[in-house]
Amino acid sequence: MSIQFSGSSALSKDPSTKLQQIQQLAQAGLIPQSKVAQLLEIPDIENAYSLANNATDAVCEIIDECLNKKDFDPNSIPSYVPYGQLQDEILSTQLSLR
Repeated sequence: MSIQFSGSSALSKDPSTKLQQIQQLAQAGLIPQSKVAQLLEIPDIENAYSLANNATDAVCEIIDECLNKKDFDPNSIPSYVPYGQLQDEILSTQLSLR
């Protein structure tokens, strides 16, 4: 019998190393800058990042609704949602689904 283990994240558990890894990924263009705060998820500073994540969370929720609701109305997207970020995330989602 052989047991294999794969961690749920390739990112380090050490906060400073994790920050460095995420910054390198963002600088290389592998992740959008808007995802940096979301990927950090360090409990002690989670409240500080929640404001930064609010726009990303709203955008992801809209995309999720679009994908999962048969009666989704694009005109129902609130005007306060950052459309540039929504456009970037839609493109990213389309590419990942491709």
